[in-house]
Amino acid sequence: MEAQRAVRRLFAVAGVVACAVSAFAEGPGTQLKFSQRPAPNMGLNRGSDFDARFFPGFPNWAVADDFPNALPNVGIRTVRWWGSYFAPGTEPVPDPTNPGRFVPVTEEGFSLTFFRDIPAGAAGGFSMPGLDLGTYVAPASSVRITPTPLIGWDQHRVWQYEVDLKNTCLDHPRGPEARPGEFVQLADPIYWLSVSAFNGASVVVPSPGGDWFFEPNNDPPITSHWWGWHTSPDNFMDLPTMGMIGMPAGSTDWLFGPWQPIPPEHMGVGQAFELLVVPAPGAVLTLAIGGLLVLRRRR
Repeated sequence: MEAQRAVRRLFAVAGVVACAVSAFAEGPGTQLKFSQRPAPNMGLNRGSDFDARFFPGFPNWAVADDFPNALPNVGIRTVRWWGSYFAPGTEPVPDPTNPGRFVPVTEEGFSLTFFRDIPAGAAGGFSMPGLDLGTYVAPASSVRITPTPLIGWDQHRVWQYEVDLKNTCLDHPRGPEARPGEFVQLADPIYWLSVSAFNGASVVVPSPGGDWFFEPNNDPPITSHWWGWHTSPDNFMDLPTMGMIGMPAGSTDWLFGPWQPIPPEHMGVGQAFELLVVPAPGAVLTLAIGGLLVLRRRR
């Protein structure tokens, strides 16, 4: 009970932490804004996971990668990413009640955090995530999980994940970019995204569109990495970074870092993810593919 009260106190802040499920009626993203996909027999997963019951604790790691502001003032509605599992028995399994759907065995959900950029010159030699603008907490039930035929260099099967931000809970927005159901890039030329899996607690939403909290479960603590964000042979600009993720005692704010760059490994450079938007009719969509920019007209 004390642990439950502590988790509620840390994460449930009225008026600040809200779910967008019923508060945002717009549809999911339909057009790619940014694409950095995995490739067969290349790259590996980089541990990015935490136990929501223990801050600090281990493993509590977050991996982040940067992406360009290819289409300003257009909201990111859907995020797609790829990852894999470190140990047998931790992968999702077929849902017996819903053919074609897979349900997780280990993770309770994912946290997706957007950051401003700190350029290399201001960061002491390498670019890194700056101010965290908002964390979108995605319960496992809102994430579409699909196995792929890809196998990484590390011999782990690669899984695809996709979530519409309207089906997430927006936690502690710090800037005008982070809005329920979408993330809108404004004037900054570069932003960062971190994706981490979490276990140890479920996301509970007492009322649609209202505040939420983590409800601790009785799962035994996992003391080593169990999920990792897979890499891509493509890379936009700066190397991905890795740092700790946590929440200091007595605080209700996420804390990230200190960040360190991650060098390329086994032909994996950037992190594998895609961002989808709904551009206005007739708008020219600048699609960023790794380091390339492609112009597409929305019909």
